Amino acid sequence: MLSSIFVGLVGAFGLGLLARQAVAADLGQAHGWSRRGRQLMWYSVVAAVAVGVGLGQVLNLDLPERLATAAFLALAGMSASKSIDANILIVAGLTKHFGIANLAASGTVCLGIVFAYFAGALQLWLVLAFNAGSLLVQMALIVLPRRKLLKGIDEGVFKAEKLRSLLHRAWRAWRSQVVEASLLRVDSMMFITQATVQTVGYYSVVALIPQTAYQTFQTIIQYSYATAPKTRIRERTWLTWQICLLASVPIVAAGALGAVLLVPLLFGPAFRPSLELLLPACSVTVGLAALAPVLQHFAVSPTGDSWFPWTMIVLIAGCWWIGKQTNPSLAVTVLGGVFFLVGGLYVYWLAGPRILRISIGSWAVLYGR
Repeated sequence: MLSSIFVGLVGAFGLGLLARQAVAADLGQAHGWSRRGRQLMWYSVVAAVAVGVGLGQVLNLDLPERLATAAFLALAGMSASKSIDANILIVAGLTKHFGIANLAASGTVCLGIVFAYFAGALQLWLVLAFNAGSLLVQMALIVLPRRKLLKGIDEGVFKAEKLRSLLHRAWRAWRSQVVEASLLRVDSMMFITQATVQTVGYYSVVALIPQTAYQTFQTIIQYSYATAPKTRIRERTWLTWQICLLASVPIVAAGALGAVLLVPLLFGPAFRPSLELLLPACSVTVGLAALAPVLQHFAVSPTGDSWFPWTMIVLIAGCWWIGKQTNPSLAVTVLGGVFFLVGGLYVYWLAGPRILRISIGSWAVLYGR
């Protein structure tokens, strides 16, 4: 599962962000960027299938599991096309399709696993198949609106740039996406490396709260690009930081209440220990609310901000040490606080004392009246 994230990132190679910048300046560029994504997709799919076959060999999976792994990673390898198409939709103001696609993907996995569990048919290959299916659902909900959009847009002359310049800009965008993907999986990795398999399973249930919440935070940020594309980068980061933090409060409350009511109902008494892990899951959710706008800023920051990933590595190592000395649940709870603290300091560096100044007028300008 973790390998698929990085396979997707290698396939996309930061081109989604570059497409967003180009199409924002000229919507007619969407046709050329969409074609570029489809061309690159086939190269990444071949490489992803090879990785899937290798993983099946290393993990000694049986035949159905190997086939499901290869199919799952092949779909993950299509991220070059999916990332470009998603950013085209965002720039065109169709952010709801982007948000629906992400939430539908999470729902497909969750509902599929619950159904298989109650049917007594839950197997590893089925879990992989559900994840592959979630990627198919996500792609369909992005590709179909993109096709409809392009039919109504006149194609402009594609402004191809020199390969060296393209690779330089793509490398910078890709680096930020690797940092983002790594930070989003740190909580799960701490449990994987420090807890029992059973505890990892319990946490995976409540981990749906931060995972789904982050998609919501992303949609909030991306929507601001559609409604106020000319807003300065520092202003956007400051305002979306405030809004994401405010949005995290009802999300955490609803997620915690939903877990308390639904986990025993859906999974039975055996999964009640999942509720003991609600605190770290909710802590990470609030931390990701503070970090999401920062990660967007880091991706396009004119100053580079190379200190940011190194600072996070040091602090995450400290949280991992806390987990070794105590328990991973405490480590992940502290991790959420670290996310919140670093995100707040980053935004304070950008906005100064304005960070705590609530301005409804500024929010209205950012999101339209």
